[in-house]
Amino acid sequence: MTALSDPAASRALLIGVHRYDRLDELPAVERNLSGLKRAFMDEALWGLPEAHCTELSQPESAQAVLDTLHSVALQTTDTLVVYYAGHGLTDPYSDELYLALPGSDQNRMYSALPYEWVRRAMLDPHIKARRKVVILDCCYSGRALLGGMSGVDQVADRALIEGTCLMAAAAETRKALSPPGEEFTAFTGELITVLGEGIAGGPPLLDMHTLFRHLHSTLAAKSRPIPQQRNRNTGGLIALARNRLYAPVVPDTALPQAPAFPPPPPPEPPTTEVEWRAEVEEPAEVEEPATADVPAEESVETDRPAEGDEQAEADQPLGTDQPTETDEPGEAEERADAGEPTEAEERGKAEAPAEAEKPDEAEAPVEAEAPAAAEESAETGEPARPRPVEHLPAPPHQDALRSATTNPATVSPTHPTRISSPRLKIGVASLAVLLAAGIPAVISWLPDPPDDAGGPSPAKYNDAIRNVVSESTARGNTLNFVGSDADSWDPQRSYYGYAWNFARYYTRQLVTYAPKPGAEGTALTPDLATGRAKISDGGKTYTYTLRKGIAWEDGSPITAQDIKYGIERIWAQDVVSGGPTYLQEALDPHQTYKGPYKDKSADKLGLKAIETRGTRTIVFKLPEPNAEFEQLLAMPAASPVKRAKDTRAKYGLDPFSSGPYTFHSYAPNNSLELVRNKHWEKSTDRIRNALPDKIKVTFSPNQEANEKALTTGKFDLMLGGRGLSRPAQANAFQSSDLKRNLDTPLTGTVRYAAFPQKVAPMNDLHCRMAVFYAADRQSLQTALGGPTAGDVTADMLPRYLKGSDAEYDPYGVRKNGGRPDVDKARAALKKCGRPNGFTTNMAVRNTAPEVEAAESLADSLKRAGIRAEIHRIDREDVPNILASPLAVRKAAYGIVLGSWKADFPTAQAFWKSLVDSRFISLKGNYNVTEVDDPAIDKALDKAVDSTGPAGAPGVDPDKAGTYYEQINRAVAEGAYYLPFLQERMVNWRSPRLTNVYVSEAYGDYDFARLGVSGK
Repeated sequence: MTALSDPAASRALLIGVHRYDRLDELPAVERNLSGLKRAFMDEALWGLPEAHCTELSQPESAQAVLDTLHSVALQTTDTLVVYYAGHGLTDPYSDELYLALPGSDQNRMYSALPYEWVRRAMLDPHIKARRKVVILDCCYSGRALLGGMSGVDQVADRALIEGTCLMAAAAETRKALSPPGEEFTAFTGELITVLGEGIAGGPPLLDMHTLFRHLHSTLAAKSRPIPQQRNRNTGGLIALARNRLYAPVVPDTALPQAPAFPPPPPPEPPTTEVEWRAEVEEPAEVEEPATADVPAEESVETDRPAEGDEQAEADQPLGTDQPTETDEPGEAEERADAGEPTEAEERGKAEAPAEAEKPDEAEAPVEAEAPAAAEESAETGEPARPRPVEHLPAPPHQDALRSATTNPATVSPTHPTRISSPRLKIGVASLAVLLAAGIPAVISWLPDPPDDAGGPSPAKYNDAIRNVVSESTARGNTLNFVGSDADSWDPQRSYYGYAWNFARYYTRQLVTYAPKPGAEGTALTPDLATGRAKISDGGKTYTYTLRKGIAWEDGSPITAQDIKYGIERIWAQDVVSGGPTYLQEALDPHQTYKGPYKDKSADKLGLKAIETRGTRTIVFKLPEPNAEFEQLLAMPAASPVKRAKDTRAKYGLDPFSSGPYTFHSYAPNNSLELVRNKHWEKSTDRIRNALPDKIKVTFSPNQEANEKALTTGKFDLMLGGRGLSRPAQANAFQSSDLKRNLDTPLTGTVRYAAFPQKVAPMNDLHCRMAVFYAADRQSLQTALGGPTAGDVTADMLPRYLKGSDAEYDPYGVRKNGGRPDVDKARAALKKCGRPNGFTTNMAVRNTAPEVEAAESLADSLKRAGIRAEIHRIDREDVPNILASPLAVRKAAYGIVLGSWKADFPTAQAFWKSLVDSRFISLKGNYNVTEVDDPAIDKALDKAVDSTGPAGAPGVDPDKAGTYYEQINRAVAEGAYYLPFLQERMVNWRSPRLTNVYVSEAYGDYDFARLGVSGK
């Protein structure tokens, strides 16, 4: 439980450098120290004795800093707070963070204090402080969290201090701000304000979690650099002040029903901002701020280099793969609080009044690079503005986006720790209303509403989730992708979700998904066929007639035999491997057919389960009814292949096209170019627009460079990957010009913790329930990237699938705002006979996000007495360990973190591998919990048999949905899987694109409908 740090046993060291010999001065830093000291000493807030709050202004040397730190630390037994404000420098060779001293020079890095030395001083074993907080208000301070070499070797743990909270004012490539005319620097000013003002509707104590989230949303709303935070153990629970605005919470029974969408906050006046700039005494040039219509100077911040996200990986028990962050020996759990602003937070920025959009003519800013402009200002007699001074000029590759959309809050000179900004008070009141209504202000529980409520604009944030953005029928130009190469471009071998989406440029199927945004995009519609299937023989026979005029790229007709041959290739797993085998399992479950390459028949069409009648009729004969069979035919694996053009294992290098584009050139891991198929006829294809003249893909593993190229217009869309990285998101969310081209759709992936029931004590329901209650889902969300990484959930089913029920909440997840209920966890432990808790092993795939999530979960479980030892599993070992029930039992993995996404948009596809006892296998097992419930198995069968009227194609979704909802509840009540996040991606769409919308069938933009304007 959070408790205020004992002021009698705590100490604070406030270090500041405002005057430099060779760097620009920062006069606000001097005021930072006095302002923070007043806040810490305020009896109503923390009440730190004056002797316990040491100001170290203008330290002469690194030794002076470290000696003072050592002395203060040795006197601390409760909480040690170390604060630094000044210039931040980066070593050009190691990218390490250095804290500038009065005599520091960027060309003489040895003249500054390496942050690593501060970290080591805090780790001194002689220091007895229970808790440690480090706050850095300087440029590039996020490097203290990330560490590493040039953004490649992201060794975050090396920059951390055992058992602490580390808060940084800016990301690792961002400059901090000191706006002219403001009393404090931007970050510290907001920190002093929240300590002095409090948070309406907030908790009684302001712990580091609460402070971070408030600072994050407040600074993001002002388009200022977004702070970063990382906690180890219970660092996020360190409380530094009482909440001045705390009020008792209304009983839950009195809470009103949460509305479908949070009410929008009141409009705010327009704001302006400059980078961390100091006042200077002499008139100087003024740097011109970016306007609303011209993208500001920018650079993308580096995060962990993200690898491409593959559909196959989403189907692994342990989710997606990214490069690993390594820990130093002996260092314990940590978690990152580095989430991006929620849409609700961003909606606080309203449209600017017309008169505020243009600066006064007499005060028009002049570019800093034009000395003549400053002279002209002097000649007119107008007082020149202070020259905008950055903490330090950034290296060229680190130049951050510059913002011109924030108006600093007014600080009352008589009460430095109290803010007189009416906008902040309105924001606080709005927050109180939201919290009183039972709506968590940080968690994205509900679907995203449109971001802009004002007049028309070229694009809006999240507009493509529900709408078609920039509708057009114009043809021409080149569509440019950048990203990751596919596992294979062979339609029968590919298993990456983005490759399935892209494959529709050169493949067609009998049926496919409707070209519509949102949930409507999951409906099946005819493609090569003239209509949906004619179903007979009790649901075991599916008959299709092909359209007339459908042609291959050589002009020859696409026939029923071509479709049969393409599907038969799935049986040749010794040659054509890697793709989904659903059709093989549905048509030939005993695998009596050996594939076309071993087929003894002359035409190589020996699969008896598929018949062809002439060239335009194809009949599928299933051994058992399967009402979802058409979903399997919508996969690229059901694409036709012309036998004469089949190059077997090499087919993916140059697949023969049945769609509107053909392969012009392909260099694996380098580039791909498609050109028009001159024999494709629009009249035969209701799905694909075929608007671009060419489609080019550049394959590049450099995430930072790819994102930079995207947002500067070189490319139009990312192919593969996990969307924008966290630093790129931070840049984009701070710019209205960039943000309007972002969408954060749900991907359909659910992240969860599974509890293998054959591993004690997870064989006891109440022990599993104890983990449910003790898990802090909000911290898990933060560890994975914050609200833009996904929505906290109590529901195991993806939100768009029938059977999902957001209102069903047996563990009070929504009621508690995603926070744990430790009392109920302890009560459950008593029921399972382990009142003092238990120890178990937690398996997680050895990638940075998953490891951070595991550490966050272990941290929250510890508070209830559950100790989880984290075991990292390398990617190549996942099939042999986590997909093997015997290996899981042998290693005693009581908790396994994973993620899952359905291969096609039905709950049957989601549930079957996870909970169907008939799919438990010794190898390749995805039912990690070994759920063996006859009632669940029976409900799965009834759902797939829930057909509509006789002869109607497919499952009746409403009938099936009732069974899927029963399964969803049974899984929750059995505490087999603990869902904690419905995953989102932050996607960038070029303003050149037309017909842009997100298809829920793919969890991404519908590539086949895109066009490119000439802009």
